[in-house]
Amino acid sequence: MIITERRNAYLDIITNSIIGKKDGSTVAIYCDAHARVVNLIPKRVKTALKKPPGEAIDMLYAITKNLETYNHWLYKEDSKGIQRVLTVLGNAWKKMLAFPAEVIELDDEFCRPAINVLLRKLQYLAHNTGKLKFNWK
Repeated sequence: MIITERRNAYLDIITNSIIGKKDGSTVAIYCDAHARVVNLIPKRVKTALKKPPGEAIDMLYAITKNLETYNHWLYKEDSKGIQRVLTVLGNAWKKMLAFPAEVIELDDEFCRPAINVLLRKLQYLAHNTGKLKFNWK
């Protein structure tokens, strides 16, 4: 994935809101990260969908990348709350990926395939819990 300045800024914002804080190469993962994911991600997705399509994609990418990277939240007992997060995120991706590449500012050679790989990774992680689904197609 090509990381533009805007994508990088969203990665930092989302990392800070999910994880708590980021200090150089050390990320402190707090116990309430699960609650943050369940409570904040649907709001962040809603905010992303109000932005222009290219910016919305960057924000959804940052959300998804963080959820895939810091995936310990998937294994909590609150599968109902987690499933809601995955459903909201999956529906947002379905909506945005229906736009042509030039509208969502994703090139078909590098970025679109990278997004598909990231989404398949999160889908795989959710499936492997035995109780969650992430449908993004």
